[in-house]
Amino acid sequence: MPTFTFAVAYFAAIKIERIKSTYALETYEKVVAFSEGQPIEKLTSQKTWKDTMSVVGVPATFLIVLLFSFYVFSLV
Repeated sequence: MPTFTFAVAYFAAIKIERIKSTYALETYEKVVAFSEGQPIEKLTSQKTWKDTMSVVGVPATFLIVLLFSFYVFSLV
């Protein structure tokens, strides 16, 4: 069963990537708008707080977890 689930997910990912490259869709928001038949030109590429948090927050979280794990394992 896990193999079947993986195969279906892999097939869907390949189809989405082909659509993205054919129609020059860069973001998930544009893919959803395209699939719903909405105009893509209205969507702007402005940076949102989500973009900023993904660029700053993910490395910061990784660093915090890394330092915390060093601290915990130094106690052992």
